[in-house]
Amino acid sequence: MGTENNAIILTVVICFVAAALGSFAVFMLVSSAKAESRKLYRAAEKIVGEEMLDWSIRNPYTMERGTSAPSARRLMIALQAVSEKNKQQSVFDAQRPITIGRGNRCQIILYDARISEQHACIFCEKGKVWIRNLTGRSVIQLRQGLFSRRIVRPGKTCMLHNGDRIEMNQNVLKVRLFVYGRDHR
Repeated sequence: MGTENNAIILTVVICFVAAALGSFAVFMLVSSAKAESRKLYRAAEKIVGEEMLDWSIRNPYTMERGTSAPSARRLMIALQAVSEKNKQQSVFDAQRPITIGRGNRCQIILYDARISEQHACIFCEKGKVWIRNLTGRSVIQLRQGLFSRRIVRPGKTCMLHNGDRIEMNQNVLKVRLFVYGRDHR
């Protein structure tokens, strides 16, 4: 009887420890996701704040005449390089085109000889975000999850979704779309 009680106690202790470890892992994942979101919103806040300041400097008297400032609520794009060497992340206002390539004028510069000077362009049209393949011969692959794959042929355009991975040769960029506005403070 004593051995059965010890086995039951041991089983209860193991279940309790497993539940505690599982709860801790979920807490860490949620905390990490919240920290990542805060970082993206701070970057978006900086972009929008700079634009508002620039607008107010260029238009000091228009507010008196009833002209309103640009909206502070807008669609933002976060692009994160996914590789062992490069984990940089950049946040952009979706209303401005984002060029990706080897060229110095690109917003995302990829140091890869197989990438064109201007390889791709991400832009927003009617509230949707698109990618256009600017190359003459390379394809761009879009992946979401394990099984969804779309090909963007040279000169063609394809809609981007939150969580897509843009693959250009060995370069992978993860796409995160989010709405920034005053309610996110």
